[in-house]
Amino acid sequence: MGRLQHRHAQLRPRPTPSHFVAIYTPVADGWNELARLEISNAAMAGDPLIDYGPDFVAPDGLRQAEIDPSRIWLTVDGGAGAHSGTFQVLSFDGETLQQEVGGASASPGAGYLADVNGDGQNDVVLNATEYYVFCYACGVRHPYFSVYTWLGDAMFPVEISALMMGQRGTPPDEANSRAVALAQAGLWPDALAAIKEAENLAGGDDPPTPSGSLHWNAALIQLNHDAQLAALQDSPYPLLGNVFFGDYAAAVDLMRAWPVEQVFAADTPLVKGTVAEDWQAELSSYLVQSATAALDVDPHRAPAYFVRAWGAYLADPTDPQIAADMAAAALLDPADPLFAAAARLFPASAPAS
Repeated sequence: MGRLQHRHAQLRPRPTPSHFVAIYTPVADGWNELARLEISNAAMAGDPLIDYGPDFVAPDGLRQAEIDPSRIWLTVDGGAGAHSGTFQVLSFDGETLQQEVGGASASPGAGYLADVNGDGQNDVVLNATEYYVFCYACGVRHPYFSVYTWLGDAMFPVEISALMMGQRGTPPDEANSRAVALAQAGLWPDALAAIKEAENLAGGDDPPTPSGSLHWNAALIQLNHDAQLAALQDSPYPLLGNVFFGDYAAAVDLMRAWPVEQVFAADTPLVKGTVAEDWQAELSSYLVQSATAALDVDPHRAPAYFVRAWGAYLADPTDPQIAADMAAAALLDPADPLFAAAARLFPASAPAS
């Protein structure tokens, strides 16, 4: 069997274009339709994995794919609005054509298939990247993904998670738990090192998690680590890119080019004339939230205190948290001249502990 067809009814008025996917099989006098699935906005409304279908699908946007040999698999890579993207994975079991999973993104490329964990079977990667860190055209993005794998009769999400109860307290579990906490805090280089340690400790074993396994954790951390690094290397604002990547020392190193009085100034060159100008509120929020998450996991990161203090300053130069964080950074790394200068610029009312 047979032939795939995607058609767009050009006469259907926007913004609800009609799209469908149909599967045909050859018969003596032509083709016989076996199944059809509407993928228009109305048809996909209410689906928990995609809020809307594509406004348009390019001629090569519908493709046959390989996931599990028990079914025919199709992917639909579409577009919506000015620059948004949609991605749908469909399956045909010989009788029913249905959507198994789908997603939407603010940018083209809303998803793709890849063998994420190296088991020989393609998985679904939905792109949940934040493209509006500042403005869309600013080019600063924060990568994130949702991954689904096929388990016999349905798509299931896999997530970075703790090992099952039976593994608690073992050396692989302890290293895995560190990796999970570091990943959830956005400390990707450290998370990657910790999960590799967990795999080494586990040897050839692959203990399960509630939504995957140890090897799945390693694959997901690697996926996010590599995406964050690629975004950083391509970022027009690497200071925030380093924070998203979890390298607070590198973020602070970018501040060292200016005296501390210029770092903490209303017209700081770290913002003025950059893509972050006019987006100080958003920048502040990302810095404070990210650094706080990192410090919750590891309260001994002096650069993270400095980054959080600067983020707080951008929102409110009178925030008492600034002086407290400066004191903490200087206490943890007393030999750092930038931290010492900042602590003098914002003296704490009480010693840091």
